[in-house]
Amino acid sequence: MGITSLRRTTVLALSVLAVSLAACQQKETPAAGPAKPPVVNMGEPFRGELTTQSPTNINDGSRYSVLTVNLKGNTTTKISLEGSLQGVLSLYKEGELLNVSNGNSSFGESSSGCCGGSSSGSQRRSTTLVHTAEADGEYQLGVSGADATRYGPFRVVTQAIEVRNSGPVKAGETLEGALSASADSANRGHNTYQLAVEEDGLYDIYLRSQNFDAFLKLSGNGVTQEDDDSGGGSDAKISAFLKAGTYELQASGLDRGDAGLYSLSVERQALPAGTELSQGGPLQPGATVTGLYSGQDLRYELRLTERQRVVIDMKSSAIDSYLTLDGPGVHATDDDSGGGSDARIERTLSPGTYTITANGYDNGSGLFTLATTLSEAPQPGGGDITVGQTVRAELTSPEGDEYRLRVTRAGRYTIEMRSETIDSYLRIVGDTVDQEDDDSGGNYDARLSLSLQPGEYRIYATSIDEDNGPYTLSVR
Repeated sequence: MGITSLRRTTVLALSVLAVSLAACQQKETPAAGPAKPPVVNMGEPFRGELTTQSPTNINDGSRYSVLTVNLKGNTTTKISLEGSLQGVLSLYKEGELLNVSNGNSSFGESSSGCCGGSSSGSQRRSTTLVHTAEADGEYQLGVSGADATRYGPFRVVTQAIEVRNSGPVKAGETLEGALSASADSANRGHNTYQLAVEEDGLYDIYLRSQNFDAFLKLSGNGVTQEDDDSGGGSDAKISAFLKAGTYELQASGLDRGDAGLYSLSVERQALPAGTELSQGGPLQPGATVTGLYSGQDLRYELRLTERQRVVIDMKSSAIDSYLTLDGPGVHATDDDSGGGSDARIERTLSPGTYTITANGYDNGSGLFTLATTLSEAPQPGGGDITVGQTVRAELTSPEGDEYRLRVTRAGRYTIEMRSETIDSYLRIVGDTVDQEDDDSGGNYDARLSLSLQPGEYRIYATSIDEDNGPYTLSVR
């Protein structure tokens, strides 16, 4: 609850207390006391209106009205403020503040009404207060404008509801719960449940609310995950591969003091036919595995017995894939080189053991595939090249490769460097020639077309970004 709400509800508490005292004085001098606050009956809508003539809170100028509600002990009651008024609900017992709505409003269809000094059309709003009374009795309900500019017609509806704010929950179950903004409420901040998982599998857990920004936390058996908005809008969702056992779920709002109703559901998801999850460990060269990312890095081990060109692809329709490769002399990362939101790392690797880490770029969760494709590694570049020759090689250092070209006859020559993985860069030096090129070959390929006299030249094949990767170099 913010400072503004506290100040407003404090003033309202004084106002309600004043009404109570005036009602006591009324017994001695009936004509001097004000009328008793109107009664809101359970399940029956009460209609009212805040106007410029309504009582005013002295701290912020907002207008308010006081109503009476009869609540039953040990029963949870939902009190809704509906209509065009953007307002706050506050619940009191004998002048003591018990509960207050968190100020969040859900919106319905448009209707005419005023939410300020004008009567222009506006959307219908709904603000909710949920309270479990300790005993039967009369309670005072304050209806206040959100600030000094808010007034207009409103409707108050009370409804007894069933909620579960703790205890066991299992797959296939959906329950209703409530967070309370009451300062002394046992469930202020979050509600805790015990999730019983009977068999290993993929589970989706949803926390949905129209009253607050949902925040969900799962822990137990080595798993710790939390989520804010993966369920769509301001709803929370956790997808996780869970082993049989007991876990703890915490349902809360993103901000302390959030209050209102919510639903909590647990669903077990069936994997695609023939799919087995691999959540890390040894990865066979050339194999494709399926994993589930749910907020924690998954590490796979790739062992190579000879020098090879390796392409690693991580694909997913549910998450933004992110890959990391670590090993002897190698550290590489990638987000979107696989196209769309898929990740790809392509490297020539020496014999050894490498760690591939699969995770998500953001807070999403879902299935992904991880594949390794191996091929013969190109040889390191450099050395002699002749007219009419095409060399397939690989850049392995930022300095690039140096070639020697001997020209025996004057003429027009074309030198091309092509690659699908690096931004090619060419330079030729010799005699009176010193020329270079980046992208004249189209895309990121380099091309030099020039006249050369007989003699010896040096060709330097590099990458504009000092990247490593395979390429072809031709002279014609």
